[in-house]
Amino acid sequence: MEFINGTIEVLHTNEGFHWEPVIQTVIPIIVAFIGFWGILFQQNEQKKDTLKSKLHAEIEEKLELMSNAIIEPLNIPNNLSFIFSMKRAGVVPQPYGYTPNDFIKLNSVASDSAIKLIKTIEKYEIVQPEIKIFQIALNVYLYDLTQANSALFSELCRLLSQPITQQIPTQQQMELIERLYEPYKKALMDLGSVVFDFRIEIQNTLLGHLFRRKLQPRKPIDPNSIVITATPKSVAKLEKFFREETNWGRNQLETETRVRNQFARNVI
Repeated sequence: MEFINGTIEVLHTNEGFHWEPVIQTVIPIIVAFIGFWGILFQQNEQKKDTLKSKLHAEIEEKLELMSNAIIEPLNIPNNLSFIFSMKRAGVVPQPYGYTPNDFIKLNSVASDSAIKLIKTIEKYEIVQPEIKIFQIALNVYLYDLTQANSALFSELCRLLSQPITQQIPTQQQMELIERLYEPYKKALMDLGSVVFDFRIEIQNTLLGHLFRRKLQPRKPIDPNSIVITATPKSVAKLEKFFREETNWGRNQLETETRVRNQFARNVI
């Protein structure tokens, strides 16, 4: 009680309450608190920027691997198509160097590179949740690639069972290969488009604030071509399309329905 009375006597005089001692005590505390909070905020932002830079570097590495991996598989049917054209024209083509084994390996590398990129997105989704739309797109086009590869590979095995220059493919064989090649080529090119769009998106979302600029989205010549961006409006529209209008989406729905029905039967 004596301590309280003494404190009151210090803060009060006959003229009333004195604010000066309080202000002189409180202001340094407030300034120190603001400075401390500012330092913590700056350190937190630096940590976020470091993590974003790390994420960008890791995704960019996977994008580069994937970009390189989808080029050579395109060459196999492309070269075959060229050889067919030469044969139709009566010209003896150059030796064809690919075998079915080569096709398996190259297709596997392309698929694996897409899967690695999907896993990287899953790993860092908490840092940049909107990039999940690229994971969905990769699943869609990887599914298309797998389906197209199955049919094309069977015909390539038949055709390449002996050197292509030592046989004369029938018109029917050539047309079948070229027809089966189209969805395979489209799937690879769609994956290439994802690489292009994703590269732009991660630069804008992860590095844009550092350089205070943004890259423009891809502008394809084909108006029906899908451009993937991570804006909320675009994500909602794209996700609806991928889940409802693609082979992957329909397969996912069928699988989910089958599993739910199985659980329902087990419960009963």
